[in-house]
Amino acid sequence: MCSTQCTACGDPGERGGAGAASCVLVVASWQAFTGNRTTAERIRRALEPLASRVLACDASDPAVTPDTVREIHRASKLGAIVALHAYRAGRLLVNVKEVPTVVVLGGTDINVDVHNESKLGVMRDVLERSLKVVAFNSDMLSTFCGSFPNLTSKVVCIPPAAFLEPAVPFSLREALSLEPRTTTVSETADSTLHLFVLVCGIRPVKDPLFLVDEFSRWHLNDPHYTNLHYVIIGPELDSSTMQALRQKLRDSPGVHYHPPLHSSHIHSVFQEAEASVNSSLSEGLANTLLESMLCHCPCIGRRIPSNISTLMGEGGIQRGLLFSTPEDFVSQAKQLLTSPQLKREIVNNAWDWVSTHHSLSKESSAYATVLKEITAP
Repeated sequence: MCSTQCTACGDPGERGGAGAASCVLVVASWQAFTGNRTTAERIRRALEPLASRVLACDASDPAVTPDTVREIHRASKLGAIVALHAYRAGRLLVNVKEVPTVVVLGGTDINVDVHNESKLGVMRDVLERSLKVVAFNSDMLSTFCGSFPNLTSKVVCIPPAAFLEPAVPFSLREALSLEPRTTTVSETADSTLHLFVLVCGIRPVKDPLFLVDEFSRWHLNDPHYTNLHYVIIGPELDSSTMQALRQKLRDSPGVHYHPPLHSSHIHSVFQEAEASVNSSLSEGLANTLLESMLCHCPCIGRRIPSNISTLMGEGGIQRGLLFSTPEDFVSQAKQLLTSPQLKREIVNNAWDWVSTHHSLSKESSAYATVLKEITAP
């Protein structure tokens, strides 16, 4: 069963004690405020006690080429490479085929890029040369095995860790001056702030516009809830998507954009929010959902395989709510607002699950094992 320093690369410094492995390079998209950076940083920290040095190379930097990685190898005599994303990182490894490599699947590589023939060729080359392939969950593992059945013996499942930095007080209500509608239709109307947040990089695969129209209609027309707001938070990663979002929000009352926030602020936002939303077309495993769970914030995710496996447990145990259409989202959100018992059940199930299965110590131990295996004499 599929059971030498350069302008584009950073050197976190020498770590590791006696007997530490040789230099390790982590190739990933290190753009600030992204899930890829969050994952890459955790992996780097897990490897530091085991390596003489851990270098970081930014696959999203246009200045980085396969020759860049080759020069790093010549200067530092790399003992291993960890590549996060089979295509974006994998395409940079064509000149270092002799270095033991681990590929950590990102999500869009096996869900989207695998259907592009030119990208598939690049991915197949690096995956066939790699000694290990890491999947985040059983769904990702199954998808990988379906696309690369001859490579199933290489794949190992390592659930990504979720952890919280100390929260720094921050309020979206204050930052965006979120207030109830000026008119109400009922003396019993609820003017409590009900805040739904989508934290993501602004790019097509995250589909940040998916819920905008329907949420705005809900904000304007609900006869009972007069203070409903949907806030999209994240960095611009695709200019066309960002332009479309800004244009749409000009005529979408109740829906707002906020620039990216440091994780310590994001965790305060989750504590303020009614729910954390994921509207992605494709995911590996969303860090924001796991962090929301640790913050006791309910999650509402688009019905895609990764979100299903994250938010639904065996035996129908709910760790969140799922939606297929914008109208379905509003229905699920209303259910959350009207049933405190459902909210408690979801929050408790999610916190128990993420605390048990997505611990930092387990993830660090698993990557340490993988590094030892690929660098063993």
